[in-house]
Amino acid sequence: MKRGLFFTFVFLFFPLFTSAYFDLPKIQKRSVWENVHIDTSKYFYRQEQKKHIHIPQKTIEKFKKENSLNIPEYFKVTRIIIHDTGCCNQYTDPLTTIQRINKDHSITRGWEDIGYNYIIDKKGNIYEGRKGGNGKKGAHAYDNRLCRNFNVGSVGIALIGDFDRQKPTQEALNSLYKLVGWLSAANGIDPEKMDLKTPVWTNPKYKGECISEYGGSFSQVFVGPSVLGHKDIEKDNDDPGVLNMNILRKEANKWKQRYENLVYQKENEFFILKDGFKVPVFSPKIFLEATDFIYNAFPYKRHNNLKNGALIKEKNAPQIYKIENGKKRHITSYLAFKKMGYSMSDVLVLSKREVEEYKTGDPLDYDIKNENILIKKEGDYKIYLLQQGKARWIKTYNTFKKLGFSMSDVIEIPKTDFKKYPKGKIIF
Repeated sequence: MKRGLFFTFVFLFFPLFTSAYFDLPKIQKRSVWENVHIDTSKYFYRQEQKKHIHIPQKTIEKFKKENSLNIPEYFKVTRIIIHDTGCCNQYTDPLTTIQRINKDHSITRGWEDIGYNYIIDKKGNIYEGRKGGNGKKGAHAYDNRLCRNFNVGSVGIALIGDFDRQKPTQEALNSLYKLVGWLSAANGIDPEKMDLKTPVWTNPKYKGECISEYGGSFSQVFVGPSVLGHKDIEKDNDDPGVLNMNILRKEANKWKQRYENLVYQKENEFFILKDGFKVPVFSPKIFLEATDFIYNAFPYKRHNNLKNGALIKEKNAPQIYKIENGKKRHITSYLAFKKMGYSMSDVLVLSKREVEEYKTGDPLDYDIKNENILIKKEGDYKIYLLQQGKARWIKTYNTFKKLGFSMSDVIEIPKTDFKKYPKGKIIF
């Protein structure tokens, strides 16, 4: 049988493949290192104290006017930044190493989580680092000289070891080539592009110090490789040492071309990864089974840029938002939600990542002071008349009927919402 006919036969009659068939990078969830008990009690970690700088109020107001206080937690990935950990060659167990790095980043440096998005050990094992999936802001690359935060819009990959003189193992390099190629394919990155021009999130500067607490903006532009080392961003930094970036870019591009346009399947869903999103496709003949990691690391494109008026909520969270001009506005109470004429069937349930994609606008409430509204607490039989913002209990059903009310007018609200309204006089 000819080779072409053989593959046609395989694709037609055996459409479901594993990631091993395409040699995808195998990424181990962070639970592999996070949930393993390792005794680090002999190590002492102390929170870094931030340098206190007195800034005149006039300057603070200027910073607030010129900058946004909200640094993007998620952003389109345009660059992949390579690091070595600069330490830990003496530790043979990578789980111990990663936990120690995590404690250093989370506690000593106060970064809340490990700074790298992915970590690779000397045997080529790849581990998920910072929580949040693709596009999540890390803490691995900051240019203190120009106050530029390269963590926004980048992926940080760290190889365990110090490579000032010694090269990484071939196993580690092979995994790095695959991982960079796969991330390039998933995010629409050309790994061999050397003159990529992108805006950089920049903090204001005062007396030579970067002031992050008063926000920042995309006020500077960086031109450079799409795949680069930490030393390409920050002067006087030799990270990741002698790792050959040109070879990395070429090898990663070969893998990228192999991974492009792969169709993934999870349960009854089919999708491709494009520009950092899952894009649904239908009835493909050739597809491979997606791991939980791949499925959960990317949001669906279909929920991006919703139209004005769309209602959204995060799965397993009570808050409901209305999309207006690209921002999400919190509808502050269920009563306001109902009085605006909405029902739960109007609400689109999204992942946390998709909800966080939208900037936060002003909250939405409903003015009830000049209205008489019938309410009841969830799970309770008592009916109240809401007047001037106070809940008045209608003591008997006869009174309820005499006042001309109907049960269809009663809005049942959650207990947490009910507590917001002070009690008024009882209606007998």
